[in-house]
Parts: sequence; structure tokens; C-alpha cells
Amino acid sequence: MFSISWLFVFFGILFAFFVSGASIIETFFENLPKLIKFPLYFISSIIFSSYLIYLVSLMIGFSRLSIIVSLLFFTPFFIYSRKKFIKTISYFAKEHGRALALSTFVLIAFMVSLYFGIFRKVDGYIVMSSVNWQDTAMHMGIIESIANGNFPPQAPYYSGVKLSYYYFSDFNAAIITKLFAGFFPKVLVLVNPIFAFVFSISSYCLAYYLTRNRKISLATSFTSSFFSSFIFVNFLGEVAKNFLQNDSLGRLISVLSSNSFSMEYGKLFQMANFADYFLQNRPMMVGISATVTICLLFVYAFQKRNLKTIFLSSFLSGLLVKFQLFSVLVLSLIFLALWIVNFDRKNAKFFLKSIFIYIFTLLALFLVLFQKVNNSLLFIIVKENFHFGGWDDGKNILWYIEFALANFGICISASFLSFVIYSYRLICGRKVDMNLLILSFLSLVFFLLPFFMRFTIYSGDMFKFFYFAVIFAMPLVFNAIVKIAPYLNSVFVANFILYTAIFVSSFSSILTLTNSILNENYAYSASDLDVGDWIRTFTPPKSVFVAYPTVHTPITQIAGRLRVLSYINWPYSHGYNSGDDNVFARLSDIKTFYTTGSKDRAYSILAKYRVDYVYYGSDEKNEFSDREDFFSSLDFLSKVYENDQVEIFKVIR
Repeated sequence: MFSISWLFVFFGILFAFFVSGASIIETFFENLPKLIKFPLYFISSIIFSSYLIYLVSLMIGFSRLSIIVSLLFFTPFFIYSRKKFIKTISYFAKEHGRALALSTFVLIAFMVSLYFGIFRKVDGYIVMSSVNWQDTAMHMGIIESIANGNFPPQAPYYSGVKLSYYYFSDFNAAIITKLFAGFFPKVLVLVNPIFAFVFSISSYCLAYYLTRNRKISLATSFTSSFFSSFIFVNFLGEVAKNFLQNDSLGRLISVLSSNSFSMEYGKLFQMANFADYFLQNRPMMVGISATVTICLLFVYAFQKRNLKTIFLSSFLSGLLVKFQLFSVLVLSLIFLALWIVNFDRKNAKFFLKSIFIYIFTLLALFLVLFQKVNNSLLFIIVKENFHFGGWDDGKNILWYIEFALANFGICISASFLSFVIYSYRLICGRKVDMNLLILSFLSLVFFLLPFFMRFTIYSGDMFKFFYFAVIFAMPLVFNAIVKIAPYLNSVFVANFILYTAIFVSSFSSILTLTNSILNENYAYSASDLDVGDWIRTFTPPKSVFVAYPTVHTPITQIAGRLRVLSYINWPYSHGYNSGDDNVFARLSDIKTFYTTGSKDRAYSILAKYRVDYVYYGSDEKNEFSDREDFFSSLDFLSKVYENDQVEIFKVIR
């Protein structure tokens, strides 16, 4: 059974991440350049396979069968096109072998880091390392709940409402978990690094297509994958402090194991590095990878005046609605910028048709795929949270400048200088690479947006624009270094500048990956594993549990069942912060349930949220002690499970 499960996982990953997209692209878009097709294989596979499996599962249920039926759909295209995409792979390996090797290194680095950082047993408990400690738990809950019957999904952290969070990256992982047919927390060790690989190879392809310079492209690929702030200076401070001290190596290992060196909440280094995102932020893994690839498609489509490619890129952009909404907005701005720059009257019909195709495709998919959040339209949510100014009203302009330099340093400087130089040359009538001018412009726009406006519920979500700014800034950094190298009259100095730029732009991410390997943060006990296994085995799918709102729980992340309320930051930042049924109302009801002495009040709360089981574990006992006798006295509760730490009561209706 073990070998069969892993066989399903292998072929599932192969089809869901590569073969399905490669087959479609080679069947219908075979004339695209191989440099563009190779990263497109991965992105289109992830998007197409996820949607097809979802649609088939709506008809026959989400199961191994629905996944296999969906993947069989691609078989005729695979048979027809297999020789073509094998040629593309061979071409890429031959012409861009170093890029492939570099991206494979990126994949291995993240895989090793995640292997030690996610669900590792240490001294009788389960580790979720520091970077993965919080949001990974949310994604695990979504993945496990979908794989265990929560389909179409309710929010597992906010039962009774449709999952409005862009969850298709988690649905993609749930496909692999379903094929495994068992509890599979290590699924993230397998799939998350694939996104890092795709982003690395896509960044290379975009940079190479624009510059035709391998050195620029390889440097862009590496630093984009590991981009980080200058927070590593804190680590260097620890190195200096412990230098020549007794057991200095042990002290530094201790520092690395206890500090992720990714970001500092509320302080200067507020921007989490790219390693942090590829370890745990699943929507952005898809979003930034797809954005780079689709941007490359846009550039090619406008250069070749190719409406077929415009449609493909528009279609993929629209389908990202369920994966990462920010990406759709960013891609729309990219499309508009490229449309304006490339417009010419001789080909006016092409440009009118292209903008019609993009807008119509995007709106059609948006209307079909997007759903309300807590009964509110997206426009209403944006309007309620919109205001001009930076994300932190308590900071002055000098702090914002310091923030920009500390978190972005050379990349934003390169964007600004490139934009000024290219604009000046354009005004003077000199030859200008318009694509690099557009890169500098887009990078500045995405960088400046969070400083001048906010429209997200959680202010930190505006930081996502910074990541898109970095994507377009890194090729400019290394393009500038390569351009000035001939004037330095020293290969050593030129290489020193190049490798220094790579170091300062990525070292903090290397520290974060190391921390993920060394950190041993407690997440679950051995008892939690037993409880989760019992819940998964003996309670129906979609069962609703009332429990104290915590980050980690066997109810959702191990058993895949639903909670009335989780750690409140998750539903709060996803739109459930207003209206009658908001996170604070639910929190109040949960506290009332665990403290009331009224039988009628307790029953009314359980009925309100259609609760099936009451969970009384260590967190509940710490917050609300001595409730066993009261729960046992209620004729609508029946104890169905008990160990040294946990009691579970079934609600009898």
C-alpha cells in the first residue's frame, strides 16, 4: 500500500506540475519560443490541472477517481505532443544547462529546509520551525480538510461559510494528498520547492529574453529566489559579539536556531524575505512565479503582434483569481504599460483587439470565479479599507526612507537610476531598450504603491507589491553592473561588485533556510497525533468542532475537520472582521460556551454554529478549567473520546 501511494504521488506531481501544461502548450501553442515554453509548462500545468480536477470533482466528488479521470483528459494531448516537449526540454538543458542546474539547486535547498522544518519528530513532540510555525498551519488545515471531504470547501478555520480565501494553491497540494490517501503533512516538502524552482527558472528566462546575457540572467535567477533585506547585519553583529568566546560555534548555532533573520515585526526590517515566502506563503508562490512567466508572454505577444498569445496570457491571468488576487492586479498593470509603450497606429486593429481580449477574458473569468467575502463584494472591502498614505501612520518620511534602503537597498536604487537614465535618453531621442525602461517603471510603481495608499484589511498585505517590485528590479541591478564593468578596467573589481551585490541581496534568505533546519519550535504533542488520528477515523467529514481558537490543533491540521474559529488573525485578514458574524462575535460565543452554567445558553451556541463535537483539550483546560462535570451533565453531550489530555463530546440532536 505504501509503494502504491507513493506511485500515485509521483505520477500526480508529474502530471499536475508538468505534463498537463506541456501537452496543452505543445498542442495549441507550439510556435512559442522554447525559452518561453519551458517555464510555461509548469505554470500552465498547475493552473489547468487544478481547475479541471476541481470542475470534475464538483460533478463526481473529490477523490482519487476524479483526479485520475481529470488527468486522463490530457492523455491524448500528451501522446500527440510528447516528442515536441521532449525536444524543448533537450534544447533547454543544452542551451541553458547552468540555469537548470541553478534552479535545481534552489529546489534542493528549499526541500532540505522544509524536510527538517515541517512536521519533524523531536524528543516526543512535532516541530514546525519558526518560519513555518503559523501560516503553514493554516495551509495544512485547508489542505487536510479538502483531502478529507471538505469539498467544495468551507473555511476550516471559520466553519459554515464558503472558503473565500484564494485557496487553489492549497487545493493543488490537496490533490497530491488525496492521491496519497492518508495523513501527508510532508506534501509541502515535495510541492513548495517546485514553486521555488519555477520562479527561479522563470526569472532567468525573463531576464535572458530581455538582455540576452547569461551572467545577468543567472545572477537575477539566484538573487530573485533568495532576495532579502539587510537584516543579516544583525547576524553579523552576533558573530562579532561571540568571536573568540568559549564555544563560539555553539553560540552561533544557537542564534541561528532561535532567529529566522527574515523580518522584524513593527521594526525597521519589516519585509519578509523570499525564502520565507517560498517556505510558507503558498498563494504568493504561485502568484509571483506565474506573474514572471505571463509577463514574458505579454512581452513576446506585443513584440510579435500575436493575438493568440494575448489570449493565452489573458486566460492564465484571469485563472489566477483563485490562486493569488494580487497577481491579477499586477498583471493588469503590466499589460496596460506594455500596451501603451508598444502601441502604434499602423497596427491599431491589433491593439484594439488585444485590449478587448484581455478585458473581456479577465472580466468573464472574474465574474465566474470570484465570490463574496462575508457577504461583501470585493469593491466594498477595498472601499472600506482604502486611504491615502503609508501603511503606518505613526512613521515619518525619514523612517520610510530608512525602511526603503534597509529592506531594498541596491534594487530600488537600480530601478530609480535606470528609469531616470532611460527616460532621459528617450527624451533626447537616443536609442533606448523599451523593455528595460518598462521594467524600471513597473518596479517603481509597485514599490511606491504601499507608501501612498492602502486598501487591504491587514496593512502588511500591501507589502506584497514590494515582492513584485523586486522581480522587475533584479535584472536592472545586474544589467547595470555588467554595463559598467568595461569601464572599471579590472575583472577583479567587476566580479567583486557583482558577487557583493549577490551576497547582500540574498544572504538573509540563506540564514532563514538554515534556521528552518535548526529550529525546533513545539507545535504538536504525541497525544495530538493520536487524537487527530481518532478524529479522522471516527468522525464524519465536515464535522464541526468548537474549541479554543489556537494556531495549532489536531482537529484541523491532522484530522482535516472544521472549527468554529481558529487563531483569529486568519479569518480577520480574510474579510471576516465586520458584520454580525465576525471573528469577535464568534470569539465571544466560544468564551461564553466554555464559561456559562446555563444549559440553554450552551445549547443555543452549539446550535447557532451547527457544532457536532465539543473539544476539551489542554488549551481549553488552561483557559476554562473544571468544565468536565458541566459537560458530562448535559443531556445533549455524550463523551466519545478521552485520554490524559483531551476529552471529546459528541452533540446529540
